Amino acid sequence: IAGAALVSFGAYALTSVLLFKGRPIFLDEMSQLLQARAYARGSLTTLTGPFAEFVSILHTVYADGRAYSQFPAGGPAMLAVGTLVGAPWLVNPLCGAIAVGAFAWFVLATEQQRTVAVGAVALFALAPFMLFMSASHMNHVPTLMWLTVAMAALVATLRESVRPGAAFLCGFALGAAAAIRPVDGLAFALPAGLWLFWRAARETVRGDAARRRAAWIELVCAGAGVVLPMLAVMWVNSRTTGAPLLFGYEVIW
Repeated sequence: IAGAALVSFGAYALTSVLLFKGRPIFLDEMSQLLQARAYARGSLTTLTGPFAEFVSILHTVYADGRAYSQFPAGGPAMLAVGTLVGAPWLVNPLCGAIAVGAFAWFVLATEQQRTVAVGAVALFALAPFMLFMSASHMNHVPTLMWLTVAMAALVATLRESVRPGAAFLCGFALGAAAAIRPVDGLAFALPAGLWLFWRAARETVRGDAARRRAAWIELVCAGAGVVLPMLAVMWVNSRTTGAPLLFGYEVIW
């Protein structure tokens, strides 16, 4: 698993340098990188002055002499970590590598035929689309990372022993994915939440006190994990768009 992640990181970082020169080339990337720079400065918006039309780009909201990205806060927040160390272009290669590692763990834990699992990991890691996206500044790859981490954590949660930590990680990863791309996060969080709830309800009916308590603890931990990233996003929204559930998408379009 570590080897797959390491090889992937090298391939993605090399592609970013050789193909994209470590720079954003698409409007989505530019908007999010500008927002990431604002976060790195400790601000939620960028000051534009009275003549924003001379510096404006698409996918960015301009109002009252300030600008912020239309994209949810999670994606720029990931890039801000790289911005703080002067290398935002390394964020996606690292996220892609973690996604490969989490996917490898998930497949090896669920696929009985080892050759099938290894082949699936190799295909996932080196598919051209994955290679190019992981070399970009796009927010799809951090979302993918959080979703694969959530999948792996969910498998760990569903094992026999009590695993509140794995349940919390599953929920937090799903919430973090939703903080970047809300619909993608919701598409994974709903079935995962229903699965954990069904498991808790089933254990309640069976009457085993220890297993019943463990299942409900894991469900609560997963729920708490989901809430934390979403509270952060709603706070950012309230300070930028003016309402916790109003996203920049809706403001600009």
